Amino acid sequence: MKKLSAAFLQKTLSLKPALIGALFLAFLPSAVSAESFDDTVDAGLDAILMGEFNTLVDYLQFKKAENDPMAIYVLGVMHEQGTLVSKDFQAAGKLYHQSATLDCVEAKVAIGVLNRKIAARRNEVSGPF
Repeated sequence: MKKLSAAFLQKTLSLKPALIGALFLAFLPSAVSAESFDDTVDAGLDAILMGEFNTLVDYLQFKKAENDPMAIYVLGVMHEQGTLVSKDFQAAGKLYHQSATLDCVEAKVAIGVLNRKIAARRNEVSGPF
């Protein structure tokens, strides 16, 4: 078994609550089965431990290329929150849309929430009128 680096453990343990919440949401009933999420997470952890991937982001990018809706959704959450990647609402929106087109219910909800956040920020900058 490959020994985990201190940097990997620090990044893993410092996941923001929103990402943890997104992972929790993945277990709720939806068009994307909880089994497929479990399989993705288990495979990702195994691949990291076996040295096939250096980070969670690398693994999720690989799964994104395979059109895994849950991996794409989690990448969107990471971009929205700036967790392990740069904070980028536009990238998050694109990822949510891609995941939603693959019938990920969580991504469909996230699109609405992100749109409200963007509208609220625009309101803060320009004023309500």
